[in-house]
Amino acid sequence: MNTIVMRNWRQLLAAGVALTLTAALLLTAQTNASAVVAPKNVTGFEVDTEVNGGLAFANTKGIAHITFLVTNARTQRPVTGLSGDIPTDNGGISLPAKIVLSNLTVGPGGCGVTPTRLSNHGDGVYRIVVIPNVNAPTCTWESGDYLYTLHIKNGAGVVVGSDLFKLSVP
Repeated sequence: MNTIVMRNWRQLLAAGVALTLTAALLLTAQTNASAVVAPKNVTGFEVDTEVNGGLAFANTKGIAHITFLVTNARTQRPVTGLSGDIPTDNGGISLPAKIVLSNLTVGPGGCGVTPTRLSNHGDGVYRIVVIPNVNAPTCTWESGDYLYTLHIKNGAGVVVGSDLFKLSVP
């Protein structure tokens, strides 16, 4: 994937046009979600992230979807096998050691998130479903911007790809 293709892809998503990545996955962008692309690392992976707020509205415990594509920066081929599917558990799941999701900032009065499902859609496409922190029973989404990083690590635990992205909760 070169920069021109990526920009066109992001423009299509920003315009709300559906883009089929695989037969099993259809992504649509919401106007309140945006992503920032991490710089290319020629010895690692490129990670492109899109956020769909789903049911994440202020004062709710609704779900949000974090969908990401991982490609080899040198070959531009999809990176498969980071994880299989981890079924839904509303008490929270542990992400595999190769996938690290971190909260940088949360909306005013908000709290962190808990991953509740990880799906491998094939061809380097993965999706994490998150909800407000399950360890804080009164925690809900609050209006504002939530800033996250997603890091992909190799077998030795070294970060080989990252993305910075934002979820805006209305």
